[in-house]
Amino acid sequence: MLEYREFPLGTASYYMLYSPFIAYCMFVISQLISGTLLLGLGLGVAACAVFLAGAAVDRTRRGQLFLLFSAMVPLLLAVYFNYLGFPIAQSPDLETLFTLVLFAGLASTLVCWSVLLNQTVVVRYRGRIVAGFFSFSIIMYMVLAGLNSLSVPLYFLGIPFPEIIGMVSLVVGVSIRPWKWNLHPLAVNDSARRYLGPMVLLLTAYILWYFSTTMRIEKLFEDFSSEPYMPLVEHSELGIFHLLFMILGVVVAGVLADVRGRKMAFSTAVLILGNLAIFGETFYFVAGSETVPEVIVYSIPLLAWERFIEGYLLGLCVLLIWSELGAPRRKGLRQSIILCFYAGFTALFFAAYLEVPLGGPPVLVRELGVPFAVFLSLVTLWQTAPLPQILGREIEMEQFALDFDQRMVDRTVSAFLEEEDFKSIRTQMDVIDAAQGLSDSEFTEFLGNDLEKILPLKRVKGIGPALEQKLRRAGYDSAAQLAGETPKRLSEKVEGLGEKQAESILLNARKAIRQLKRSKR
Repeated sequence: MLEYREFPLGTASYYMLYSPFIAYCMFVISQLISGTLLLGLGLGVAACAVFLAGAAVDRTRRGQLFLLFSAMVPLLLAVYFNYLGFPIAQSPDLETLFTLVLFAGLASTLVCWSVLLNQTVVVRYRGRIVAGFFSFSIIMYMVLAGLNSLSVPLYFLGIPFPEIIGMVSLVVGVSIRPWKWNLHPLAVNDSARRYLGPMVLLLTAYILWYFSTTMRIEKLFEDFSSEPYMPLVEHSELGIFHLLFMILGVVVAGVLADVRGRKMAFSTAVLILGNLAIFGETFYFVAGSETVPEVIVYSIPLLAWERFIEGYLLGLCVLLIWSELGAPRRKGLRQSIILCFYAGFTALFFAAYLEVPLGGPPVLVRELGVPFAVFLSLVTLWQTAPLPQILGREIEMEQFALDFDQRMVDRTVSAFLEEEDFKSIRTQMDVIDAAQGLSDSEFTEFLGNDLEKILPLKRVKGIGPALEQKLRRAGYDSAAQLAGETPKRLSEKVEGLGEKQAESILLNARKAIRQLKRSKR
C-alpha cells in the first residue's frame, strides 16, 4: 500500500542501503582511473549497461532483483580479486576489467533505483529520499577518501572492509523483502522532453562559467603573481570537506522539489546559477600597487557556491523528473537517456578533479564564457515558464481504468485524491489515454456536452427516485461521477446510505459506463 500522507520511512531506509555501494564505486573509480582512455571505455560500458538496465526494468515486475544484481556483482568481483591478491602479473588487466564492471554496475544501479523509487513512493516524498541517498553516498565517500589520505588501511589483514560493508547493506535490504511490495505505474500525463531543453542550456551555462572562471584566475596568477596557480580546492585548504557544500545543495534541492514542486526547484537552480555567473567575478581580482600587485582569490565562498550548485543539480536533475513524466512503461528508457547525457557533464568535472589530461578549452571561452553563461541563464529562466508541474498531478495511469476494481479505487482515489472528485468521465479518459482508439468526432459523440443526460443516475441499477435525490444533493449528477468513488466515502456523503449498498451501486455505475463505452465504439 502506497503511503500518501506520511513519509515512508521504512521504504526510504531500503533505498538508503544502496548508498554504501555508490560511495564505494566513486572511491574505487577515483583510485583506478589514470587516463582518458580508461575513462572513455568506462563511460562507453556504462552507456551500454544503462540502456540494457532500462529496457530490463521496463519489462519486468521484479525491478528489485535487477537492482540487487547490479550492485552485488561488482562487490563480489572485488572480493574475488582481493582474494587473488594485488599486485600480481595480471593486475593492470584485472584492474581495467574491474573498473569497467564498476561503471556498468553503477549506471545500472542508478537506473533501476530511480525506476523502482518511482513505482513505490509518491512524488511528494521522492525528492527527500533522493537527497538522503546522495548525501549518504557522498558522506561515505568522504570517509573512505579521508581514511585513505591518512594512510589508514582499508584492507586490514586481507579483509576487504569497503566491499563487506557494501554487501552487508545489500543483505540488510534483502531482509526488508522488497519483492513483496506492489509496484505502481505512477506518472504524470506530460512529456519529460519539455525539461530537456532548459536543462541542456543550464548545464551549458555552468560549463562555460566554470572553465571561464578557472582560466581567468589562472591568467591572473600568470600575469600578476609570482606564486603558482592552485585549483580552488587546494587554495581553500578545505581538503575533502569541500564536498559538504555539495551535500547542502543536494538536500536543498530535494526538499524544495518535494515542498514546492519540480518546476519551482528547477527555476531556483536557474536563479542560483545566474547569480553565480553575475557575481562570481567579485571573488577574484588584483589588488596592491602597480609595482607590487597581489592576486586576491576568496576561494572558500567561490568554491562553496560552485559545489552547492553542483549538488543542487545532482539532487534535482539526475534521478527526479525524467521517470515521473510520461508513459509508465518507458520510465527506464527515459532515465537511461538522461543518465547517458548527464554522464558527459559529470565525467568532465570528475576528470578535472582527478587531473585527467583532457586538453584545455579555447582562449575564447576565457573571455566570453561568463557573459554567455549569464545570457544562457536568462534564456533558461524564460523557458521555465511553460514547464509542466509534477507535484499534485501524479496518478496510477495504466491501472486507473474504467474496469478498475474496488481494491484499486481504495489505493488511488481515497488515499490520494481525498476530497476532490472527478467531475466527468472525460477527465478519467484523458488521464489514462482510454480514448486513443476513437476519433475526435466519435470522442465528442461519446462524451457529449451533458453527462447528466448521457449517463443519468437512474440508469444505474439500485438507484431509485429517492436515492437519486440524495445523490444529487451530495453533488453527484451522473453515473460517471460515481465511477471514481469509494463505498466508504459515498456512504459518508449520502445520508442513509450504507457502505454495503454503496459498494453495490458503484459496481453497477462502472458496469453502466463500460456498456456505454462498448456501444459507442
